[in-house]
Amino acid sequence: EGYAFFYLLRCTPEIVITHFVSPQLYKRRFDLFKERLEKMTVNFQPIVKLSPLVLEAWEALARDPASMIANDPSTMTAPVDLFDAAELWGIEFTTELDLYFLRKATKKYRELRNIAKLKRFHEILPLSVNVYPSSIIRTVYLEAVKEITSNNTLPAGKLILEISEKSSLPETPYWNDELMTWKSFKKRLKTFVRESPGIRFAIDDFGVGHASVSRLVGLNLEYVKIDREVLDYAEDVRDKVITFVLETLIEAGNYSPHIIVEGVDADYPISLNALLNIGAQSIQGYIVDRAGAQIYERLDDEKFKKLQEQLS
Repeated sequence: EGYAFFYLLRCTPEIVITHFVSPQLYKRRFDLFKERLEKMTVNFQPIVKLSPLVLEAWEALARDPASMIANDPSTMTAPVDLFDAAELWGIEFTTELDLYFLRKATKKYRELRNIAKLKRFHEILPLSVNVYPSSIIRTVYLEAVKEITSNNTLPAGKLILEISEKSSLPETPYWNDELMTWKSFKKRLKTFVRESPGIRFAIDDFGVGHASVSRLVGLNLEYVKIDREVLDYAEDVRDKVITFVLETLIEAGNYSPHIIVEGVDADYPISLNALLNIGAQSIQGYIVDRAGAQIYERLDDEKFKKLQEQLS
């Protein structure tokens, strides 16, 4: 009694080590974490559809301004220390991170759209924002989404929440005595859709972490993002992963998921045309553009020409 606690996972999801700290220390660490959050900024990386070849959406990415080189925002790297601290200290930290990032990303995206005069609904490209599975369960996160989608920061039909495969479902002691299953988690996603009609979801980082057939099929989400690591698998395995995702979801839910391959760069080991042929619809990565501080309405002629040549 009188102690706050947090937990972390060691070795396997089944091994849980619980640590206890004083409320004062916990609060001090949380305050420092929020101060560090204030220094985080957001860049945007384009997502491109392969057929037809068009700029399709943007993903908001957390960035650390202190890592910038030569005043070039595209050189900034992710604030890994923030993610590590949030995952180490637990759900209050991950929720705070997700709330700050959601608000920061959607606000900055609106500002950039206004500068570019992209204000009409059909001119607004969808924005993907990452979120921990545990935050999806929190009412405070749902309320933040409802606020953002109702106050014209970003229409619900233009928001995609990316649920990372690198994270497990929240531990049940935080919520109730019932086992948290994909069925109950999917029910929570439906609450988001019901209260913010038009919002969409994606599975991020598929192929690593907690990726599983049950998770893939159980959530029945519109978008599946294939992790960059999959591109480094042996050719037959790599191709089968993407084909498997497509065929499994078609058979399980009678729908065709939108498959996005992440991390595609100049050294990627498969052609864009081959990616398209095995079921990938879109790509994201340095081959298109680094994450930057600005957005644009369409691919410029040079980018379009280079990508089109690799699709021929």
